[in-house]
Amino acid sequence: YTMKLRGVPVATGQVVIDRFLAIGVPPEDQQIHGIRCTDPAFGLSAVWVTEADRMRAEMAGYTVVDPTSVIATHVTEVIKKHAAEILGRQEVQDLVERIRQTRPAAVEGLIPTVLSVADLHRILQNLLAEQVSIRDMLSIMEALGDRAPQTRDIDALTEAVRLGLRRRICAQYLTEDGRLPVLTLDPRVERLILAAVQEDASGQFLALEPDQARAILEELAKGMERASRMGYQPILVVTPRLRLVVRRLTASVFENLVVLSQAELVPDITIENLGMVSLPSEG
Repeated sequence: YTMKLRGVPVATGQVVIDRFLAIGVPPEDQQIHGIRCTDPAFGLSAVWVTEADRMRAEMAGYTVVDPTSVIATHVTEVIKKHAAEILGRQEVQDLVERIRQTRPAAVEGLIPTVLSVADLHRILQNLLAEQVSIRDMLSIMEALGDRAPQTRDIDALTEAVRLGLRRRICAQYLTEDGRLPVLTLDPRVERLILAAVQEDASGQFLALEPDQARAILEELAKGMERASRMGYQPILVVTPRLRLVVRRLTASVFENLVVLSQAELVPDITIENLGMVSLPSEG
């Protein structure tokens, strides 16, 4: 099957309609026979097993799902990944009108007086691009109402909204026992990045030397692998001033890396530091 966005293929997958997909990599002595493949939604090792082997696979530690669930999960992940592209200007206008009807004070004096629907559209796209839910539109509008009178910069407004949604953002990454496992940057690395931050008409960007950027990304990859082996979502916490530029540095290389600022961490959650990303010592 193929999934298309505005006529352009964005994802493909295969299912075996008379079998079940067993996802995971149990111990060698628990391997089962079937058609080896990769789970289309998350890229995990998997095997298509027969109905007769389904229970055996579950007892061996595999997660077993039917073909319909495989496709449904894949569709959900593709929608989440491309949500920023799917959200249109008309949908944003509809969201504004819905808030205007139920909470008029949140909209009055903001849209279109201070911000246009086009501005709000770009801000919501920025949030969705980083898997931040926009369901709490009231909080989003209130955050914009506080910050928009001071700036029209879309990036600055997006960061302000993220602060308003910080409890929701943190909640989606908490472990079952309420911890937030994170990686941090060595202060030396933060100073190096901060010194390379420049700004032009389009906003902030990083002017790191290629060797420096490569070294930082390589060390970050090691930390992410360590977090993944422990079963955690890789999350990097940086100072507020660096969050956006670090996100841009890493986005094209590490799609699954979450970049949070220290200001987005809710005070009443437990932070578990999984390690610090440092550069190798010279000499």
